[in-house]
Amino acid sequence: MRFLRRRDVAAVALALALFGVMASVQPGILTATGLDLTLLGMVPLAFAAVAQMIVMAGGDIDLSLGSAMGLVNAICATAFTKSVWVGVGELVAFVVGYVLMGAVIEFRRLPALIVTFAFSFIWLGFALVVLPTPGGVAPAWMTQLFSYSIPGIPEPILLLVVLAAASWLYLQRTRTGRLIRSLGNKRLAVQQFAAHPFSVRLRMYLAAGVVLVLGGFSLTAESSSGDPNSGQSYLLLSIAAVVIGGGDFAGGSSWPIGAVAGAVALGFVSSLDSFFQISANLLFALQGLLLIVALGLRRAEVLGQWLFVRRRGDREEGAVTQGVLPGEGT
Repeated sequence: MRFLRRRDVAAVALALALFGVMASVQPGILTATGLDLTLLGMVPLAFAAVAQMIVMAGGDIDLSLGSAMGLVNAICATAFTKSVWVGVGELVAFVVGYVLMGAVIEFRRLPALIVTFAFSFIWLGFALVVLPTPGGVAPAWMTQLFSYSIPGIPEPILLLVVLAAASWLYLQRTRTGRLIRSLGNKRLAVQQFAAHPFSVRLRMYLAAGVVLVLGGFSLTAESSSGDPNSGQSYLLLSIAAVVIGGGDFAGGSSWPIGAVAGAVALGFVSSLDSFFQISANLLFALQGLLLIVALGLRRAEVLGQWLFVRRRGDREEGAVTQGVLPGEGT
């Protein structure tokens, strides 16, 4: 199986093109310090995009993702300053609750959009209980963890590459990853693998919950504080990043590298205001336009494949009519 596929390449090319435009205006971002400052804010979005991609690969969409990241951020900025074990306990409870959300969806066969939307208020409520107003402080070990870098390689690039590679290995090379994709594509195929859909969905939300915890770590390390509403902007951006990276709403496919590249591309769009003096309000329109273009290209790709198959079928039908079997020479 190829590590890079066509949709991955398209998302990576888009991110590189936007980076090239920004570098042409401000060459300073080509330095190690410039890359670090430019890419650092994109790491939490990349984690959010991968978590959303795991859920979408199984055929669901998680509308609680933004509130969930805000809850993790609030826990990191408060509980870990008291005791590491208190923080670990609260995060474990969060992951268990996240898995429980998947259990409700599967056990009651309820639409994921409705259940996750309801849970978004639960996560937000808990976040406001933990941290009623923005504040708190990021633990020193967490800041140091997300400041580690190999000499010559900026820390954000290292994190993005490791995240893309690890998520690709999980979804493409493990049995659980294949089952998650089967759950989103052909539910009966899961049972053919001697697995129960209920178990697979629990594992899917477990994996997404763990990735969200890591995303909350990166968000806390970047902001050095906590805010119960800090993750709200990541909800729609995570879905957009997955779609730009090649993901499908119907499930059954996973594009980890494309999702990370899509997150980076959206992050570059968000940075255009400081490079081109563009109004911050206009950036939302540009992000939406980027998503529409990605969907348009996807539609053109599907149409092109359909035309190719139809023309090939017409040629084979014509060959049979003339008494020549497909694949035979004249």
